[in-house]
Amino acid sequence: MTAWAAAGAAACLISVGGFQLWQAAAVADRAAAAQTSAAAVWQSAPGDGAADAATLPVERPIARLTDAGRGVDLYILPDADWDSLLDGPGLFAGVAPGLPGISVIAGHRETHFAFLRDLRVGETLSVTDSDGRVTTYRVTDARVVDGRTTRVGGPTPADAPATLLLVTCYPFDSEEIGPERYVVTAVAS
Repeated sequence: MTAWAAAGAAACLISVGGFQLWQAAAVADRAAAAQTSAAAVWQSAPGDGAADAATLPVERPIARLTDAGRGVDLYILPDADWDSLLDGPGLFAGVAPGLPGISVIAGHRETHFAFLRDLRVGETLSVTDSDGRVTTYRVTDARVVDGRTTRVGGPTPADAPATLLLVTCYPFDSEEIGPERYVVTAVAS
């Protein structure tokens, strides 16, 4: 390989690496900015000018998830499509958090749900609903499942306690979207 070819290959690799770093930073910046906007929307009253649907930078959050020990303070959005997940965790299936039944909340492992990797059985999370009611959840399980063969959520019995299933892609350090999902189960205590 000539010196020019080697230099060209090195420049190409540096450019690709730089682009990937820029892209990761842009995603992290959007995630942080969207949660700041969600906090403002959360604090505004429905129907006032700042909270009209046409002017909202993000959808009105349906709940607030906190882990005080880790400094986690997240606003849960009503949808979990690819684009809205860039703004924050979203309700993928089930009931709104805080209600009896299962709430499946999805989030990206690189941003909002990165803290799940350190969450352990027995630890607690809090959810505040849109009416200001706080529900404390205790983590009962954390596991990796194959998203192709494992269904997360589904119908729940009428007497089921409020349960959170927090779902993100796995493994945490991968840049690829594979079939594995990391699922944290937390039950209202």
